[in-house]
This record gives sequence, C-alpha cells and structure tokens, in this order.
Amino acid sequence: MNPATCSPDQGWLSGGACTHYKITGCANAQDLGVTINYVPASPSKGTIVFFSGGAGTSATTSAGLESTFAGAYNLAGYTTVQTAWDDDWELTNIPGSNQPPVPPSILAAACRPATLMYIISKSSLYHPSGAMCAQGASAGGGGVAYALVWYGAKSYLTNAELPSAPPFASILKGCKVPNVGAVTICGSGQYGCNNEYGTTGSWSNLPQYIDESLYLGSVQEWVGGGTTGSASCNNIGGTTTSSAANQNWLNTSIVNPSGGDFDFENYTSMAIWACAGPASNYQPGTCGNVHCPNNSGAEAGWFGQQFSSSSHPTHYAFTGINGCNQEEGVSGTDATTPNGMAGMTAIQQDMMTYCQ
Repeated sequence: MNPATCSPDQGWLSGGACTHYKITGCANAQDLGVTINYVPASPSKGTIVFFSGGAGTSATTSAGLESTFAGAYNLAGYTTVQTAWDDDWELTNIPGSNQPPVPPSILAAACRPATLMYIISKSSLYHPSGAMCAQGASAGGGGVAYALVWYGAKSYLTNAELPSAPPFASILKGCKVPNVGAVTICGSGQYGCNNEYGTTGSWSNLPQYIDESLYLGSVQEWVGGGTTGSASCNNIGGTTTSSAANQNWLNTSIVNPSGGDFDFENYTSMAIWACAGPASNYQPGTCGNVHCPNNSGAEAGWFGQQFSSSSHPTHYAFTGINGCNQEEGVSGTDATTPNGMAGMTAIQQDMMTYCQ
C-alpha cells in the first residue's frame, strides 16, 4: 500500500485520497496493482465502488462516465471509490511479470476485482457505515457480475448497477465459430423487463465479439488462443473453433454449468441497462459501423435470463435504453428509458433508491 496521485484531468474525482495497492492471493491469476481514489462523505449513507470498462485501467470512460456518477453520488451523501488497474484485470498473466505463468481465464482473473471489493467492504476507512454497493460499466460490470456469482459478493453487496454489462455472460456465444444465432432480449416472459422505468420491448442482438481493432482484439488477448486458427475467439479467417476451445470458453463464462451461484433471493439488488434495438434506435450518427451495435445487449440479456419470477435479486430491473450514444452509451445525452427518463438519471435514481 502506497500513496498515489490522482489528477482530476485523468478522470479522478477531486477531494479524495489516492492509494496504490497490490492484489495478491488469487490462486490462478498473477498479482496485480490497482489505484483507488476514496472520496468520503460525512455522514456516509454507504460506499459505492466503481469499475470502468475495457481493461479497467482508466478512472473514467466514455461508456461508464464514472467520475460524473461518482460526483453525483458523493453529493448525495455516499462515499465513493474509483479504481484503475495497472494493467488489464482480465489478463491472468501480466506482461513483463516474473510470476509463474497460469492459464488464461477471465473467471480466474475476476478474483482481483472480487478481492478488492471485499477488502473495501471490510475497511472502516472506505466503508465506515451504511450500504456497500458497486457500479461497473461494460467489462467492469463483468468483474462485478463474476464477483456476485462466483466469489460470494452477493453476501455483502447491497446493490449493483450494470450499465452495458456484463459482457462475459457467455464467452462461448461470443467466440464460437461457426457463429451462434442472435439472442432475443426481453422476449415474452423475460423477468425484469417490465419495471419502474417502463416496459422494454423485445429485440435481437448478435452475441459475437466484433471489431478486431477494439473489442474482439482485447477479448482474444484475455482468453488466449491468438487471432487465427481453431483456438482463436471469433477468428478472422472463419476457422471452426475446436471443441476444447469451446469448452474452455464455456467453463470461464459467468453463466456456465460447472458452478456459480444465481440464487439471489433476499440478496443483492441489481439493475442492468442495455442499448436496445438496431443501429437506427441509437443517437443519430453514432452507430451502424464496424463496432456498433456490439454484443453488450446479447450478453447482458443472456445474464438476465438466468433470473425468473421465482428466483431473482431482492430488486431486479432489466432496462433497454433508446438513443444510446455509440455502442454502449446508456448514459448519453439522448439516452432514455422506455418511459422517457434520461438514462443517467434513471441509473442514479436506481442506485440511490436501492443502495440503502
């Protein structure tokens, strides 16, 4: 643990105390450093931890707008903790590390955000009173979802907001070649799609990771197997992926038959926010290109379909957002819920209502 510098021009909320930690002890993931910025509230209604999208190495991102949300929550009386990893948290093997190599696995790597959240939850400094909550956008929300399902975080997290997340519900669906078909989101009977933010209509979204220069390239690095050949995720050449690779992607997904705990009855409240519809339903001029729409709706939808009227979090809402700004901008200037509320306002309202 060492003091760190967190400049507001890098997306850190001002008025906080910055510290650098090293997360150790994850059985199948090398040690990795992380910087956290703690901004207290007094008295504190609770603590809200943020995990940004992509590699998680930035304090704030365009998809998650973490510093904007942190400022709003802090003004409302919540202690906030922003995070930024030294390298991609999804990588079990850190480039340049002299630690023993381990197999690639985002599930194993998710031990890191899970461990960090647990440490924060038990700290009288970072979590002096009130609820313990998390907000993770895109891949950051993937880390939160892994923590909830696989690492016991449901026992101490009061509420989780998952904007454009989690994108790792089925790595198999995102990687397998030949590609699997589209996922129907908020189809007939999907629990949570009719909520206080309106009724989300049904739409379909392809689950494949796309754009090798951006999303697909990152996932290929995180899961291993390179960019071509039968072990490569959604490989460019269209080579049929091997049964071994397919099984590995299934076994390291959030939703997989080898384990995980989706019994959330009387546990963590949760809200998922996904960009809805085809490119024409997005903010004009921001979608319909090589990386938009992406698979965030399909992955979030598949995760949400694990819940039902008889088995679901204490409070659960799945909301399709209209007018997204680019592929994951559920908090963009034109983004609205089905009942017309601004996406950012709805997420803030949900957090402050259920982080109690």
